[in-house]
Amino acid sequence: MSTPQPSAVSLPAWEPAVALDAPASARLAAGTFKAALPTLAVVRVTGTDARTFLHGQFAADVKGLAAGQSVLSAWCSAQGRVLFLPRICALDDHFDILVSRVQTAKFVQRLRMFVLRAQVAITETADCVFGFAAADEAGLPAPGALAATADTIVLRSAATRPRCLVYGTADAIARAWDARPEPAAQTAAWTLLDIDDGIPDFDPALADQLLPQNLNLDAGPGISFTKGCYPGQEVIARLKYRGQVKSRLMRGTLGPGPDVPPGTKLYAPDDASGKTLGTVIATAPDAAGGRAVLAVVDIERGGAAPVALGAPGGERLRFAPAPGWPA
Repeated sequence: MSTPQPSAVSLPAWEPAVALDAPASARLAAGTFKAALPTLAVVRVTGTDARTFLHGQFAADVKGLAAGQSVLSAWCSAQGRVLFLPRICALDDHFDILVSRVQTAKFVQRLRMFVLRAQVAITETADCVFGFAAADEAGLPAPGALAATADTIVLRSAATRPRCLVYGTADAIARAWDARPEPAAQTAAWTLLDIDDGIPDFDPALADQLLPQNLNLDAGPGISFTKGCYPGQEVIARLKYRGQVKSRLMRGTLGPGPDVPPGTKLYAPDDASGKTLGTVIATAPDAAGGRAVLAVVDIERGGAAPVALGAPGGERLRFAPAPGWPA
């Protein structure tokens, strides 16, 4: 049987109109807003073996994930490097996985390669996603939990502030969007909150470069060190018990300018050796007119001295630990 090839990136069937520009959207991030998230897609996994199958693929304890709960985890190579950063949602009779839209076809193709005789079906849905930051926690699920409405799923972020992801069919999401009272902002406002909260996005340019500990997944349930085999487990466990995590997520600020592509390298200023000190994960306009940066940075350099963006002679910036470092 021939191996199916990844299809072109599917576009969401729903996209709201947003009048605000990026700076105005960034200013909304300090309060309440809603934002379409066309960068996310939903993959559905069904079948009697779904829980066991996913448990054997991802770094989290999927067997222990109760219905109505979610976890941001990693799917890694045999060398322990992160290939995908799935948000796994356990429902009563299936699992939904939120993953970067540009990676969805490759994610589904790779997942199907490991099904073998398991009673599992994997489907790329046409569901759409938006996020909202609310004024308070009234009526919201607990952090990390899900709540099902008649036709959507509401997923509470594990971040400290009350914000949620909502996903469902295009028609259902259009109705849910209209029902939310928050002002509409650009997607970058949501990215800014993720940067501030230390929640990593994952671009294909980052695949097979970072260990899950570099993304602080060991600070919570994203990695289980007590479960059985999964791809990369030996390397990931060795780092915990015998090694030291040398780089972690940090937050920095740049002046005005364009977005910095994910995967851009960081260097010691004016260092001719070309040794890299880190990797940019995401950037977004901030409320002050500059750019917020989330990056994996060498722990010894972060906050102690400036680093250079893109080249040893590049723009300088300083970093401080992002929220979510292990205690």
